[in-house]
Amino acid sequence: MPDHAHLILTPGIDKLRHRVIPLFEIMQAIKGASARKINQRLECHGAIWQEESFDHVLRSAEDNYAKVMYVLENPIRRGLVSDWREYKWLWHRPFPNPYEPPWANVAPDAFVRAAERSEAFRVSSTRDEKQ
Repeated sequence: MPDHAHLILTPGIDKLRHRVIPLFEIMQAIKGASARKINQRLECHGAIWQEESFDHVLRSAEDNYAKVMYVLENPIRRGLVSDWREYKWLWHRPFPNPYEPPWANVAPDAFVRAAERSEAFRVSSTRDEKQ
């Protein structure tokens, strides 16, 4: 999106410290590295990102479907594309994940169809349209 970013991620494990990497550390790393790169390319200095982030823990597969659909359809709602597959900034890199749910390797179209049938998606979409 031109004015914000959405991430759906699984925090990594810091095996050396025997802990899950906290979300604030992940966001700090992402914002810091991207801000440096943006400032270098634009040959400028200064803040790129707001300090605050809004996060939400996804606790079920249904939550995941609804949020993934929200992210995929965001460029459509903003009028940037007519189909989420056309949005050039949509990025997904598969990686081995020991906590990966069984549906994670499903083809994107099947995933989208399943998400559209989800009650959580319909409730979430309706709520977003009202805002």
